[in-house]
Amino acid sequence: MLEAFFAGVINPFLPAVFPWLLLGTLVGLFLGVLPGSSAFTLLPVLLPIVYFLPPMEGLTFILSTTTGGATSGAVTAVLFNIPGTIVSAPTVL
Repeated sequence: MLEAFFAGVINPFLPAVFPWLLLGTLVGLFLGVLPGSSAFTLLPVLLPIVYFLPPMEGLTFILSTTTGGATSGAVTAVLFNIPGTIVSAPTVL
């Protein structure tokens, strides 16, 4: 059971998967900064890209894009006092 846990921890850092992790995070950050777009509105847009990826790379890309998009809504809330998403609205106050 511990072998499966450690394999799951190591898999995102494999050489074939790690570039997709970085790319997904950057795409999520850049597209999530746009007001009105959230992490969940990015999923249908990026789904055609993920469709052609192997399962591990595709899941890593989708999860990192969602994470980057969710955290980037606070960027506009902090810098410009304009919340990009509903979740970052309390940051403005």
